[in-house]
Amino acid sequence: MRRREEREAAEAALLDRLDRIERRLADVEDTVAAALNPSRLDDFAEQLDELAMTSTTHDDLLGVRMHAARLAAEVTRSVTELRADLSQLADRGDAASKHRQAG
Repeated sequence: MRRREEREAAEAALLDRLDRIERRLADVEDTVAAALNPSRLDDFAEQLDELAMTSTTHDDLLGVRMHAARLAAEVTRSVTELRADLSQLADRGDAASKHRQAG
């Protein structure tokens, strides 16, 4: 009698487990069906097209780098000119100060 109860309990546990597996499989099937829905694939294709249109190309990056290099050169040139102008002003100020002291 005890073996029969154990066997029935084991069968019930297996049936319960089988039911859970079947529910999970149904959930997976629903998820896959939703993912492969043609309208959803069309939406995905549109998003990829939009991304391709707005993505940065190698030429874009090269253009930005060239522009940054030109700006850096211009800033360096401007700084050099400003330092030269400041040096000239300082020299004039020193000369004027010496002239006042001598005179």
